[in-house]
Amino acid sequence: MIVIGVLIALGAQQAAESWNQHNDVAEARKALRAEIAIAAADVRARIALSPCVNRRAADLEQWLEGYRKHDARSPIGAIGRPPSNPPISEAWETLKASPAAMHIPTQERLAYATLYARLQTIREIEKAEREAWLELQDFQDAPDLDPASAMKLRGLIYRVLQADDALQRYGRGALDAAAQMQVRPVARPPAKASDLCRPLKLAVTKGAA
Repeated sequence: MIVIGVLIALGAQQAAESWNQHNDVAEARKALRAEIAIAAADVRARIALSPCVNRRAADLEQWLEGYRKHDARSPIGAIGRPPSNPPISEAWETLKASPAAMHIPTQERLAYATLYARLQTIREIEKAEREAWLELQDFQDAPDLDPASAMKLRGLIYRVLQADDALQRYGRGALDAAAQMQVRPVARPPAKASDLCRPLKLAVTKGAA
């Protein structure tokens, strides 16, 4: 009878541990999916701004081309820039340090790891993009270009276009991966980037002949 009682107690303990593990895994999945849905919404919003980025680059290229042709015009108005999004990986970092991670199937863990690595790459590209756009703000309401500023402007245009191209590629890959997990981006209002999406006009510089 004692042996039977011990076995029953052990069985009950194992059942309780299994139930707790199941709950921990379910909570971890829920947190991950919610976090991925937010990150996917940020990525989708940034991809939607690509036409504005390319138009602004074209506006600045037109200014640069005018300088080469001795056209005494400068841009009027805000250059603008894409909005910044904070990095999102708290649920993933928590899971990696949790025993619950070992109870998620290997293929599922690898899928999460691959997606979060892609999201990290996107954040790094966005950081480089943000730095380029911040430097472009120095050209807002600027006077005529000179050789040094024209060279800098050319380099910044190249950097924002390269970043935009990379964000398009990595962003679509991240959205595809989220879709395969059946995670949809959360509904959010459109990203506020009115200055970036507004045409940049060129006007004759004051005092120009």
